[in-house]
Amino acid sequence: MPTTRLDPRSLLARLSPRPRQAWERVAAAFESPWVAYPLLLALQLKVVWGVWAYRDVTLGDTTHYFARGWSWFTNWDVNIAWSPLYTAFYGSFLFVNPDPVWATFAHRLVIVLAAALLVLAVMRKLLPPAVAWLCAAWWAVLPIVFNTLYEVHLFAVIPVLGVWLLLLTARGPWRRAAALGLLAATTVLVRNELSVATAVLGLALAWYEWRRREEGRGRAGVVLAYATALGLAAGVVFLAYHASTVKYPQLSRWLRDKHTVNMAQVYAFGYQQRHPEWTASPWLECYPLMKETFGSRMPTLREMIAANPAAVREHFAWNFSLAPSGIQLLMFSLASGSVSPDYDAAVGAWLNSRLATRLTILVLVVWAAGLVALWRDRRELWRDWLAPRALGWVGMFAVATVVPLVIATQRPRPSYLFAFLVLLIALTGMFFHAATYRWRLGERLRHALPALAVVVLLIAPRHFTRADATPTPVADEVRRLLPHRAELLRGPTRLVVANMGSGAYLCPTGVYRHPRDQLPDPASGQRAAVRYHQFADLLDAARPGESFGQLLDRFHVSHIYLDEWHLTTLAGRAPGFVSGDDPGWELVASGDMPGDRWRFYRRAE
Repeated sequence: MPTTRLDPRSLLARLSPRPRQAWERVAAAFESPWVAYPLLLALQLKVVWGVWAYRDVTLGDTTHYFARGWSWFTNWDVNIAWSPLYTAFYGSFLFVNPDPVWATFAHRLVIVLAAALLVLAVMRKLLPPAVAWLCAAWWAVLPIVFNTLYEVHLFAVIPVLGVWLLLLTARGPWRRAAALGLLAATTVLVRNELSVATAVLGLALAWYEWRRREEGRGRAGVVLAYATALGLAAGVVFLAYHASTVKYPQLSRWLRDKHTVNMAQVYAFGYQQRHPEWTASPWLECYPLMKETFGSRMPTLREMIAANPAAVREHFAWNFSLAPSGIQLLMFSLASGSVSPDYDAAVGAWLNSRLATRLTILVLVVWAAGLVALWRDRRELWRDWLAPRALGWVGMFAVATVVPLVIATQRPRPSYLFAFLVLLIALTGMFFHAATYRWRLGERLRHALPALAVVVLLIAPRHFTRADATPTPVADEVRRLLPHRAELLRGPTRLVVANMGSGAYLCPTGVYRHPRDQLPDPASGQRAAVRYHQFADLLDAARPGESFGQLLDRFHVSHIYLDEWHLTTLAGRAPGFVSGDDPGWELVASGDMPGDRWRFYRRAE
């Protein structure tokens, strides 16, 4: 008995007219922006839901940016050497709620959602709507993106996405000029390394406008458009400079120190990966290594190359050897390599992955098929897809010119390459579309989009759940001490905290000092009014035979917070202090939940 072969392409055609028309309307609705954007927003919200409950606030760089955001909140000033646009954005959330924990999670959530929607907007301009939505969903579910260690890196991709949108929607010189002006302003106000991309895009647009003029399609307003856009960009930069607490000639020293400290730390981190026997901290103890290797504690990159080119070549070669793992982490949040290209220790759980190898092979197959199809159908594809979007692709590749410089000098850390990730996803979508162009699979995919989108939304896991929750000691400490922040900021305050980061969030105008550090406080009386130590560092500085009370007296401690671990540690050393029997100290606030006790003490007047 002969078997009937079903052709998937004809399934829709075999439906009766009424159901077929209904499904066409459903598919068209899912393609429309009125459904596509809310659906992606729902996906992104599902993935990140609970971040404020099951993730601790970020330490490290974010605490420094918070201090500058606080300065914007209190004084309307910035530091033009340190991403002033981002710190003003971060600080603006404090006008809504001055709680640092709330502001940190709120600004992170807004950045994640805005970036996802802008990625979808860019993809919809480059690809068929169904392919574009799936590419944007790829971006939205990557933990390396939405759970990035420092929010500033994800924020930096937002204006770049705006540049690409302007180029993709430009029908005249004004949007092209606006794109160049926005990228130039972003270079100064967010990420300085984008200067290379700005120069490349500027040259490409100059050539483009010249060609249009030669073909008789240029307009007299071209010069006016670019002069206006670049003038506005310069005006915004001037306003940031005017609001900056650091100006010339101190600005040049700030920029040099920013560069040299960065080079010392990244060189030391890579050196430690190559030489595990070197056990010093690459962040705090990198300067003797730089002195030994390059003859200077804080050399610039140019000085490093002049002093020891072999060491710099070794540094560059090591960073490029990590590039495959870095790009895999960027695209899949998994890597087949065994050495982390990131600084974040949590990334170690994503290494040595066989799935990363399989996904890499799959993407390479799509790229190979797409390249063959692009060459085979180059005239038709250029006419229908590439030519109308060429300026957008030029803008994306202009930003990609920064990637080799970043990898060589820093390392292929995924958070440094988020804009490059958008390009990689877009290229994968474009190659898929090209490979299936003859079969019109991209057009037929629109009929499957409603089902695919619903499936993705249902199976996408929540990243932050109670089962996977991590301790949040810093956020807990900040929330507990927040009612006493005004008292702490009045000064003079010498605060001992359980976690160093909580001091930075509670007292953003304060100064952290290791108890063994003999350096004086900064000259500013306001900043010197609050000094805070970490409890473990304080105990480490105790002298033989010195009681805990004498230790607090020697460092003029005025307030101290102890959590469960520190209370247990201190119980045998100063039981009277822990029990509240010390007459020199007053218990201000406490919590007695088993396993999560805490105490906050103030020196009795």
